[in-house]
Amino acid sequence: MSIYLICFLTSCLFFYFSEKTKSKKNSKILTIIGIIIPSLLAGLRSDLIGTDVQVYVKPLFDIAQESNSLFDYLQARLSTRYVSSIELGFNLLVYITTKLFGNLNVLLTIIAMMTIIPIYKGIKYWNGDVIFSMMVFYLMFFNSSLNLMRQFIAVAILFYAFKYIYEKQYLKYIAYVVFASLFHKSALISLLMPVMYIYLTNSSKINIVVFRRKILDKQLNRVVIITIFSVIFLISANKLEAIFDMINMNYYYNSYLNGNLTFLLSEFIMKTPVLFLLLINWKKVSKVDDKIPFFLATMIIDVILNQLSTVSDQAGRIGLYFSIYNILSYPLIAKGIYKKDLKIVVKACIIMYMFTYWGYNYIYQGFAQTYPYISVWK
Repeated sequence: MSIYLICFLTSCLFFYFSEKTKSKKNSKILTIIGIIIPSLLAGLRSDLIGTDVQVYVKPLFDIAQESNSLFDYLQARLSTRYVSSIELGFNLLVYITTKLFGNLNVLLTIIAMMTIIPIYKGIKYWNGDVIFSMMVFYLMFFNSSLNLMRQFIAVAILFYAFKYIYEKQYLKYIAYVVFASLFHKSALISLLMPVMYIYLTNSSKINIVVFRRKILDKQLNRVVIITIFSVIFLISANKLEAIFDMINMNYYYNSYLNGNLTFLLSEFIMKTPVLFLLLINWKKVSKVDDKIPFFLATMIIDVILNQLSTVSDQAGRIGLYFSIYNILSYPLIAKGIYKKDLKIVVKACIIMYMFTYWGYNYIYQGFAQTYPYISVWK
């Protein structure tokens, strides 16, 4: 446990000094060190850390070492399928890195950097609380990224690309979605993000009225509508086979949605504390940033989609494309509290929650098979 926390805190310390120094050169050096620390933690781990290392990363690495050409590599068998069935972007990353360095740990380091760098650059774009945001990433997502490597590269790319939605450069964002899908096809779900963002931040009013009384403010109205559609999708997800069959994507239906849905109370409890904190302080926090309605919607959708993990592990992971925005939303919740003493209390509560989440999921539950940490030398 200590090796993770030491690396998280040390990395954030370098980011802190990077933010404080007036020298651009020193700032870059400190930032690079801050990124290298968690990248090496990921790269110098045993191949027993992170379930998917043994499932596909090490097998792909071994095949790449033995292959005489990229064509031979792509046509090789990986367990019950061909290597070419895995996304081309990730295959190229594995093949090129293996041929250049011939070392699995170098490959794992580069994979980690391809996640951490876009996350950091995405945070920097918004000029927010870099230290707090990076701690959100480390405590809520880092350990999972040691397992779901392909998907986290895609998630990180799209987190960085979110700025293009804000800048209304929608074609650029779509290009990034296509690029991210070269690492994990599930990234295509993020094509919904621009539509959702425009809908939630549009200035025109849609009021929910009951008995001639407006029951929600204009910012929450659309969030409620998005929530309703998300719940409808959740309860009807296993009835979409015909649609997936029509577009020749039966494999994804069988992998993600073919199963029985049950309610997981423990998952709901672990996902909702900060969401409730946002709702309680909605009037204050919603004035801080015009993206808050979008962030609220992503938090709610993540809670809803997380229930799909009872259908399949893959289905539950869809929520990552929404929960990743917690990196930006958590600091804004604290920022929205104007009283200094209360702000400190709220920030402390969020930090305590994140440590609890990390400890419960990754240490107690053993999620992603990342604890205890084992280095490559053991």
